[in-house]
Amino acid sequence: MRLAPDRVELFYKLHSALLYYANERLGVVPGLQPDEQCPQRISPELALEIRAALHEHKELIDAFVAGNPHGFPDHELRIVRDWKSAVTGTFYIMRHLKKHTVFFGGKPPKAYGVLSLRDELEEMLPPYVLPHMAECVLLPFDDKIVYDGLLSGYNVVFGSGTRRNLEDEQREAVAQFGLITSLQPQTEPVQQSDAARLKILLGSQRSREHNEVEISAIAKKSDELRCLYHQEMGKIHARTYKKALLERDIVAGWFGVLDGLLVGAAGNRSELERTLRPLVPVEQWPLVYMFEIKPAK
Repeated sequence: MRLAPDRVELFYKLHSALLYYANERLGVVPGLQPDEQCPQRISPELALEIRAALHEHKELIDAFVAGNPHGFPDHELRIVRDWKSAVTGTFYIMRHLKKHTVFFGGKPPKAYGVLSLRDELEEMLPPYVLPHMAECVLLPFDDKIVYDGLLSGYNVVFGSGTRRNLEDEQREAVAQFGLITSLQPQTEPVQQSDAARLKILLGSQRSREHNEVEISAIAKKSDELRCLYHQEMGKIHARTYKKALLERDIVAGWFGVLDGLLVGAAGNRSELERTLRPLVPVEQWPLVYMFEIKPAK
């Protein structure tokens, strides 16, 4: 998802003005002057050099706002002032969602929902090349997060093990901080519900092992969370059972899992419930996860 075209133009107007100002003050690229026909244009190579210097001297943002060399209105100066809360460094571009692209990185590592500018990130980085590692700067804009239009990427291909580790680390970051979609200074950390956090922590084997104590503590908080724990774990065990059953040519039926054990099977759900009723104590009924293997069409 991209910013609206008029907001993109505003972003580049402000960002280019700040880069030219920083270059003038720091002398990164001597003699650099705005293009008369396109004053916002700075080659990516030069912009990367100036950007690096700017974020080592963020006090220049305050100086730019105070001096206001271009006579920008107050509401535009506020946008530039907020760029002091930029997040810089190495990020992994993980996936494209409907509303934004997920960047994972920073110190401490967090997951950010980032919008595109002129070019769609999904077109620049198709899903099959993800995750992609790049040096970039994330900036607040319109209570959203954008990158500054400059991606300094690394030509790295990740193996399946590394991809799984990154997914696990990102999932844990979301469990701790939420998916961050605003960098405004007043933004408070997202407080996730116990149910949402439990689902995230159960999302991978690595996470389940690493967060075993916390998972157990959350699951003990209430009957609803205990039930959720067993249902989520039931889904995980069901995948293993489905594979094993299909390998043995069992291609249809309903099955029940409790605490990782296959406790019943039948031709349909109603029959499975009747089979399990005398076998499973009443208080454990909500903990049984039932799943179906459908015959191939």
